[in-house]
Amino acid sequence: MQRSAMCTPSGTSSSDNPNATRYRSLQAFQFLASVGEERLAPAYVLATHTGMRRGEIAGLRWADIDLAAKLIHIRQAVTVIAYAPEHRRCEDEQRPAHDRHQ
Repeated sequence: MQRSAMCTPSGTSSSDNPNATRYRSLQAFQFLASVGEERLAPAYVLATHTGMRRGEIAGLRWADIDLAAKLIHIRQAVTVIAYAPEHRRCEDEQRPAHDRHQ
């Protein structure tokens, strides 16, 4: 699945970033196995399986997750500026919860 517009200050998408890290399936599996019961393990699973960015995951609310339709709506992202969280509204982006970012 290709991502639609991202919530970034420059308006670029992850496909525009040549430095973006992409993991192969085995690497992702090994990474997720290594985090085990860590406090942030659910965020790592979400990032690995959807390609969501850290700020997009931090900005999620339960109202953004539709378990029945298996969709996650990205409506805001959280960034930290001068040690203070800042919430930014994003263009509503729907992503199947089971789809892996490529």
